[in-house]
Amino acid sequence: MRTYIQSGNVLLDSQLSEDALAKELESALQRKMGKHIPVALRTIDELDEVIKKNPFQKAEPAKVGVMFFAKPVQEDFLNNVSTTTGEEVM
Repeated sequence: MRTYIQSGNVLLDSQLSEDALAKELESALQRKMGKHIPVALRTIDELDEVIKKNPFQKAEPAKVGVMFFAKPVQEDFLNNVSTTTGEEVM
């Protein structure tokens, strides 16, 4: 397993089921951090799909951010998101 910068993102390969892996990671985080931290798992195919659907294809990759959530968000979630720096949010 390895992490990507200090983003909280981890790349790993496991034989555990998705549920079992999420529980194992959440348990380890609980022990290390002293609080519950939800884990959102994505497969390589799901990540490939995110890249294909990137609405900012012409932007510098280092300037594009993606957020993953452990649970579905409300349909109007982005209506409450604003920036003061001119960033585009989709």
